[in-house]
Amino acid sequence: MKKLTASLLLISLLASLASCGSQDSGTNDTTSSGASTDTTAEETTSQFVKDDLPSDLDLGGKTVGIMIGDYFNAFLADLYSPEETGNRLSDAVYRTSKKVQERLNVVLDYNYQTYAWSEMAGFQSKIISGILAGDTGFDILFDVQNYSAQMQEGEYFANFADVGNISLEKPWYNQTVLENMPDDYIYFLSGQFSLANVKSAFAMYFNADLYSSLGLTE
Repeated sequence: MKKLTASLLLISLLASLASCGSQDSGTNDTTSSGASTDTTAEETTSQFVKDDLPSDLDLGGKTVGIMIGDYFNAFLADLYSPEETGNRLSDAVYRTSKKVQERLNVVLDYNYQTYAWSEMAGFQSKIISGILAGDTGFDILFDVQNYSAQMQEGEYFANFADVGNISLEKPWYNQTVLENMPDDYIYFLSGQFSLANVKSAFAMYFNADLYSSLGLTE
């Protein structure tokens, strides 16, 4: 799938903005009766990492289509909000999208399809058929990681390793995922695009004492 290079830049910016917050700083003036105390404001260092996209990056008002694979209606609210509603999450999602559009001079056109486990194959088939026909209607696909990874064999997607302005070492990309992908074909990114990475994460537990007693080290 030959996506617009400009489209792929959005993934970097969306991820960085999604991980940003605000931090207040100020002075701390202390006075006491009969004495004068001069205190200096403590230096505060932001814990947020800035993106390194060019300050003059301008996509010229292009429209970029975004398709969201909304598995069991679990992810859409984390990735798309058409307006501010007073809900903290949806408002943050809305403002993130708005910031991207204003900063890059781009229009984000969102579409989604909700599907269940039994409909997963049909959703994948629809995506692949559209790619092969050159008529997907979108440039970026957000989908459940273990499902979208199943579509890598045909190399339908752009290679992030060849795309400029995508800094794969940034902390908002899951480095463990990248380390386990082919060096010559990075077909998807996992990271701080959605809260689903936290709220829908899977975990595996094991008996560490039994593991050690069996002489296992790896």
